[in-house]
Amino acid sequence: MASRLAELEVEAAEVTLRIQRLKLQAAEVAVDIAREQVELAELGRDHAVARRELLESKEPLDTSKDLTDASLKPSPPAAKKRKTASSSSTSSSYASTSNAFSSNASYSNASSSNASTSNAFSSNASDDVAALAEVQDRLAMLVAQELSAADDLESARALLKDVEQQVQQRRLVEDTSLRLTVQCSADEPSSEVGLDKLPDEGLLFVLSYLGPKELLECRRVCRRLRDMALHPDLWRYMWLKAHPEDNQLVAASLRLAPCLRWLNVGSSLHLAQLGVLLASTSCAIYELDLTFQPTDAVLVVIVLERQAALGRLKYVKLKLSCEEDPDEKKTCLFNLRLLLERLLHAQGLEGINLDVNAAAGQDYFKKTPALLNAAKYEVPRPAKLRALVHGTWFKSPYLPLQLKWNAATLEVVHFWAAPPRAVPLLCSLPRLRELHCPLLRDMPVLLQCAALKSLHLRVNQEPSTRHLFPGVQKYLRAAVTRLEDLTFEYIDDEARPEAVDLVLSLGGSAAPSLRSLSFKFTYKKEWKPKTSAPQLRPLATILRSLGSLVRLKVDVEPTDEFLEALDGVVLPKLGVLEFQFDDCPKLAHGKHRQVAGQLAGVLRRYPGLHLEWESFHEDKPHCPFCDQFECRDCDGEMHSLFTHPADEWCEPGHWDRAFHVSIE
Repeated sequence: MASRLAELEVEAAEVTLRIQRLKLQAAEVAVDIAREQVELAELGRDHAVARRELLESKEPLDTSKDLTDASLKPSPPAAKKRKTASSSSTSSSYASTSNAFSSNASYSNASSSNASTSNAFSSNASDDVAALAEVQDRLAMLVAQELSAADDLESARALLKDVEQQVQQRRLVEDTSLRLTVQCSADEPSSEVGLDKLPDEGLLFVLSYLGPKELLECRRVCRRLRDMALHPDLWRYMWLKAHPEDNQLVAASLRLAPCLRWLNVGSSLHLAQLGVLLASTSCAIYELDLTFQPTDAVLVVIVLERQAALGRLKYVKLKLSCEEDPDEKKTCLFNLRLLLERLLHAQGLEGINLDVNAAAGQDYFKKTPALLNAAKYEVPRPAKLRALVHGTWFKSPYLPLQLKWNAATLEVVHFWAAPPRAVPLLCSLPRLRELHCPLLRDMPVLLQCAALKSLHLRVNQEPSTRHLFPGVQKYLRAAVTRLEDLTFEYIDDEARPEAVDLVLSLGGSAAPSLRSLSFKFTYKKEWKPKTSAPQLRPLATILRSLGSLVRLKVDVEPTDEFLEALDGVVLPKLGVLEFQFDDCPKLAHGKHRQVAGQLAGVLRRYPGLHLEWESFHEDKPHCPFCDQFECRDCDGEMHSLFTHPADEWCEPGHWDRAFHVSIE
C-alpha cells in the first residue's frame, strides 16, 4: 500500500511539472503573438505615413524592396474578410489564453498537493486507504488539467500561425496598394476606370447588361473580350426567338454560345433553316420550344437526342399539325409515333408540353405499337418529370406508361383525351397539384389526391359523356372544400342542362376554398362569337357560397342580371372580374354604353375591384365610332379599370393599358 502511494505521488509530481512547462510554452507563444500584433500595427502605421507622404509630394515611391509575388495577393474584399475573421479569432484565442493563465491558482494548488501527499504517506496505516483514494482523485484532476493546458497551447500556436499569415497578407495588400497609388499618380488624374483595368468578375458584371447581339459584336474588339463574351454565366439566362430578321443571330448563337435559357423556333420554315445547326450544336439549351410539320419529326428527334447528350435540357414544348391529305396522313402519324417514343424514353426532362393537331390519330393508334410492348420490359429510369402536357385529341398509348414511370415526381398533368384507367393512374401520383382533363369515369376516386389544388375540366358534347355527369357532380361537391383554382371549359358551345348545371355543385353547405373560378368557351375547328352563356344564371344563384373567391373570369359579355347579382355583399374578397367582348372592346362606343353603366355600379359596390376585358375577334364588324374618329386598333389587348389610388399597391397588379377611374 505504501509503495503504491509513493508511485502515485511521483506520478502526480511529474504531471504537475508537465503542466507548468505547458504554461511556460503557452506564455512564450502569447509573447510571440503580441510581437506579431505589434508588427502588424507598425505596418499599418508605416503604410499610412508612406501614403500621406506620397499624396503630399506627388513623387514616385520606391516600394520594390518590400513587394512580393503579386500572384499571391488576395483581393481587397477577401483580405478584409480574412482580417475581420482573424481579429475575431484573435480575440477569442486571447480570451482562452487568459483563462489558461488565470488557472494558475489551480495549478499552484496541484503543486502544493505534494506536501499533503507526503503527510498522507507518513500517516498511520489505518489512513492509507483514504490517502490512496485522495491521491488517485488528485491525479485524475491533474491529468485533466494537463489535457486542458495542452489544448490551450495548441490554440495559442494556431493563433500565432494565423497572425503570422495575417501579417504576410497585410504586407502584400498594402505594398500592392502603394504600387497602384504610384501608378495612378504618374498618370493624368482621372476618376474613370477602363474596361481593360477591370478584373474578370467586374468585366462579367458589365457584360451581363448586354444582349446576345452585342455580346457577339464585342468579340471583335480584343482577345480578352473575345473569350469573356462567351462566358457561360453571360448566356445562361439568354432568351432567343427565331424570326426572319433574326435567323442570323440565332445561327451565330448556336455556333458560338455555350448555353441558352430558352430557344423558340416558331415555324417549320425556321426549323428547315436552322435544323442542321440544332442537330449538331454544342450550345446546351435549358428550354426548347419548336413548331414544325410531321415531316420534320425525325429531325426533331435528332435535335432532342443532341440536347440530351449536352445534359442541360429540362423543358420541351413541341407543336405540330398533321396534314389533312389522306395520302400524307399515314406518313405524318408514323413520324408522330417516332416522336412520342423518343419523349417516352427522354432522360433528365422535367417538363414536356406536346400540342398535336391530329384528330385522325385515334384510328392509327388503336393498335399498340410494337416498340411500346418492348418498353414494358425495360427498367424504369429515375423519375424526374414534373409537368406533362399531352395535348392530343386521340388517346395516346404512350401516356399511361409516362404516368406510371414518373408517378413519384409528377405535379402537373394535362391531357385532352383520357387514357384507359385514367383515374387509378392519377391517384398514384402523390404530388399531383394541377390537373387538366376531360370528364372522367369514377371521378370521385380523385378525392384521394390530397395535394390537388387546381382543376381544369373540359366539357364536350360527346354522347358518351352523359353518364359521367353524376360522378363529376359528386366529386365537385366534395372537392370544392380543397380546390383553390377551378376552370370549366365548354367545347363547341356545350349547353346541355347537365353540363350547365355543373356549376351548381359548387354551392353546397360546405365552405368552399375556391380563390379563382373561370369559364372558357372554345371550339375545335371554327371559332364562333359567343353572345351569351347559360352558365351565368346558375352561377349567380350560388355566389353567396363562394366567400373566398378572389378572381372570377367569364369569357363572354356579362349580362345585366349577373352584374346585378354582384350586390357588394356576395364575394366580399373579389379583386378581379374578367370578361370578354366579341366586337369593339371600347366601353364608350355603341351598345357597350349600357354595359359600362352596369360596370360602374359594380365598381361602386366593390371599391377594390379590377375590371379586365379583352377582344380576340379578328372578323368583328367595324365600329362606326372607331371609323369616324380613327381610333387605334386594340384588338387582342387586355384592358383594365380600377378605382383605388393609382399609386397604391394591389395584389392583382395592372396591365399596360390599365386606367384609373373616379366613380362619383
